[in-house]
Amino acid sequence: MAQGNYFKCSFYAASLVLAFASGANAQPDEAHRVTNSSTGAIKAGPAAKKFITGWVLSMDGADVVVDLGADHGLHEGDLIELWRPVKLKHPITGKVVTDRFRTGNLTLVQVRGNLSWARPVGSLDRPVAIGDFVQRAVSPDTAGTPESARTPTEASASHNTNPSLSAGSETPQPDASRLTARDADAIEVAQLFEALQGHPPLDRAANYEHFVRTHRTRFARPLLEEAAILRGQTEGREAEATGVVHQVTIPDTVRPNRPLVIGLWMPGKHAGAVLQVRADTEPSYRPLPMKLTSPDYYEVVIPAEMMAPGVIALCIERVESDGKAYPLEGTASEPLRVTVRSEPEQAESSTHHGLVRLVTDYADWNRGRGNDYAWQTEGDIGIRLEDKGLRALRSGFGVYRGKGGTLDELDVYTVAPRSVGLTYGYLEGEFGFSSFVSLVGRATVGLGKDGVAGGGQAFVRLGNDLTTNLMLGGEVLGGIGLRGIAQLELKQFELFPIMLRSEVTNQPVGERSTVDSVSPGVPVVRDASDVGVRVIAQVGYRVLPSLTLALRGSYQGRTINHAGPGGGGAVIYAF
Repeated sequence: MAQGNYFKCSFYAASLVLAFASGANAQPDEAHRVTNSSTGAIKAGPAAKKFITGWVLSMDGADVVVDLGADHGLHEGDLIELWRPVKLKHPITGKVVTDRFRTGNLTLVQVRGNLSWARPVGSLDRPVAIGDFVQRAVSPDTAGTPESARTPTEASASHNTNPSLSAGSETPQPDASRLTARDADAIEVAQLFEALQGHPPLDRAANYEHFVRTHRTRFARPLLEEAAILRGQTEGREAEATGVVHQVTIPDTVRPNRPLVIGLWMPGKHAGAVLQVRADTEPSYRPLPMKLTSPDYYEVVIPAEMMAPGVIALCIERVESDGKAYPLEGTASEPLRVTVRSEPEQAESSTHHGLVRLVTDYADWNRGRGNDYAWQTEGDIGIRLEDKGLRALRSGFGVYRGKGGTLDELDVYTVAPRSVGLTYGYLEGEFGFSSFVSLVGRATVGLGKDGVAGGGQAFVRLGNDLTTNLMLGGEVLGGIGLRGIAQLELKQFELFPIMLRSEVTNQPVGERSTVDSVSPGVPVVRDASDVGVRVIAQVGYRVLPSLTLALRGSYQGRTINHAGPGGGGAVIYAF
């Protein structure tokens, strides 16, 4: 591969020198010289024109941005020619054939130092495209022009500006009196190829890219194409070829109007690193030196004003002790791109999952005396749907057992407590009015000591069930009693979901008995229990992403002297 590229480079260099020697660089409208066929003498024709040449960098509506300006002697209203370069592979010989075609004229409407806005004059043969080049004829006599006002290619005719070439280069030099700006451009590129013979492919690619960045040359496109070919040959082996080990993480999408920090890990002895950044619509890069914040680690901050919505292009270059910059991540022609955009508005949640729960709870209302307590166990299975509309459906069963009575009957007259129980099933649904407000309802039917009994629950949920929320409501359970409920579910801690609950209830014996005793001569409680208050705290632990185990503790009482502790647990599995 390296040998093939060497011959390709030699072919380019030879072609450029041959073109210079044979006068192939003359333009179609340039003056020419006529040779006398009998004597071989050259007849002097009109003085040859010289041209300043630039490139189309971008387009903004009808405006075309070119890299020529006041520093090149141009003014508003000047006409410049628009040309389309063409590079084709000959189908017979296989050789690459290059030429250019004039597509029309542009007029300069705004002129700055190095850039201008131009607009088409009349109709064009082809639409303007990035990569087209423009030119304008200038006076052939530039001897009295200050070097700062001359084009880069004119200035290069008087001295070598290529840092890669040694002073002792043996490349033949043409007669300075016949050297034009275009000839100097060709000679400089030929010298570049000659100086890089035998260099590693990545070094040659880096030098070609550096030359295009620092010189105004009409060979920019073939030089960048050659650099891309050289890099493609060593793809995946860059660290091995250059000895540069590095790591950098650049996001694909970021938020607008916020500074972006780019970090680079690059061990070894290097002079530094530079981030080149620009908006995708801008023609030139802005260099941002990266700071060494710790050994082998560099950082740079892209300011917020550069992070406008759209796309930014960037590349990272390493700087060595010789002062030269070499591409490290991306190149000027093939940069890395980051999309800057606002996050889309969050859509309503559509989390679909199933849920299985088993909960058991014991409440002692009278200091362990066994005459006022309740034990309830429930299990259900359900599915969670959309936020709005029908949010969830659950179906389950429950077992309720307890003993109780009034304070006077239990504590003053020491009457035997009344036993109650209900084994029931239920169907529960939740309807969401929005992602924040929903209504929960339950219908219950079961069997108790006195036959079939029914009941139900109703709650208003404030907040989404997948996040922290508050439920307010109550329950009616036939043969058992009533209770009002306020329940807060805290889900800020992903591994430790917490539930806090308070109840006001007359359970477990919330209804008056219809019998006097369970057996002759044994009096039992006849009236309903007095109202009491329960406070419950439950803490869970997410053992697995889908499995949560929880323990609860409670304290309940009807008076300060008629109270007791409680406890329970829960297992919740999501699928």
